[in-house]
Amino acid sequence: MSDYKGLFVVVNGDAVNTITNVNVVHTEDGVVANADALGPGQSVMGSNPIMSSGTDNWNVSFRDHNGNVQSRDGKECGLESDDNGQVAVIVLYPSNFTVLTPQSSPCLNNHY
Repeated sequence: MSDYKGLFVVVNGDAVNTITNVNVVHTEDGVVANADALGPGQSVMGSNPIMSSGTDNWNVSFRDHNGNVQSRDGKECGLESDDNGQVAVIVLYPSNFTVLTPQSSPCLNNHY
């Protein structure tokens, strides 16, 4: 299997509320996406391309519109060689998040 190399973007999936203190880390290689605030539908790109050998862990945290911290550490979602060069999308919702990859099966309904 070839290694995956590509970018990721983090999107606020809440249609109404702004989220703050957004921090998403691809732990395999330490690439981060940070934002002080993301309005509804706004996004932030990861700091560098990620390199993956097939095991991908994501640490996710942000403050919701009520000021509550939502977080999850070490969620594994594989990026496959078929995804090479594509953009992975992490969508943050008030009660869960989704990691969407272009070719691979998405990791859905990952509760904080």
